[in-house]
Amino acid sequence: MASAQGRAQQIVQDALAILPADAVRFEYSNPAKLRSLPRYSQLRDRYLGPELKVLENSLAQLDVQEGDVDELVLSWQPAAAGMAQMDGIAKGHFDARALADHARDKGILTVPVGNMAAFCPGGDSGPLCVMVIRASEGAFGSLDVLKKMAAVQSGQAPELASNPQFVKLVAEGRADTPIWGVAIGPAVGDWFQGWMPEQNRGQLNWNQTFQSVESLTYNVSPSVKISVAANFECNSEAAAGNLRQLLEALKAFEQLTWQRQYPNRQNPYAGLQMDSSNRRIHVPLTTDYEDLLPEGRR
Repeated sequence: MASAQGRAQQIVQDALAILPADAVRFEYSNPAKLRSLPRYSQLRDRYLGPELKVLENSLAQLDVQEGDVDELVLSWQPAAAGMAQMDGIAKGHFDARALADHARDKGILTVPVGNMAAFCPGGDSGPLCVMVIRASEGAFGSLDVLKKMAAVQSGQAPELASNPQFVKLVAEGRADTPIWGVAIGPAVGDWFQGWMPEQNRGQLNWNQTFQSVESLTYNVSPSVKISVAANFECNSEAAAGNLRQLLEALKAFEQLTWQRQYPNRQNPYAGLQMDSSNRRIHVPLTTDYEDLLPEGRR
């Protein structure tokens, strides 16, 4: 029987072979493993952002429930406003005939895409459509993105595997954890905002803060506590030194802010450590689940 890591590698390879080449963030997650955690509901509230909730709702309308999805690879395309264009592939219980029958019975729009069919619960201009790409594997994204995937599959457009930077990053970032990923460009700041304990950082220009970062690799390991580890690869040693100083100052500021707002709770920033080597900054954090989503922000 193939190991869990081997299965993860397979869906990653499948994703690299069908996703468009212009992705700026790529994330693997293992919902089957995450669901076995005793604190899954809290992690799910944090991890299941608006985009994943749209995916969950779209799949549910096609009678694919959360428990039917074992593995996910998420991809974000460049967008003018934030990282709004999420797509990817999922591995689990996907049956093309069952989805087609359900879509017909529920009046869900079905659109031919190459030699496949896209099912669009929100119509052809809706936020998310779903199509089965092979046995037990489905793709999701806007209808335009699914058409790009079909073009990639037919050899008419370049696949993400043709991007050597991403292939190298994925090889470096792959970890035996339930969540891991890589990012470049504006996706670096977007990830940092999403996973670090959030306080009063809304006024910072994240693109400017991380403009010297060429790439990010990260992994998330939830257990009794949750551990997040990130590696920022800068374009020079001097840039790495400057970014570390900025992050150290941000840590000190946020530590004081947290103490004022939550004086009776453990300060997660006390566990935020940093070390650097050449052009790389390593930032590990281990904290309680509640501290990733403080009371009042849930």
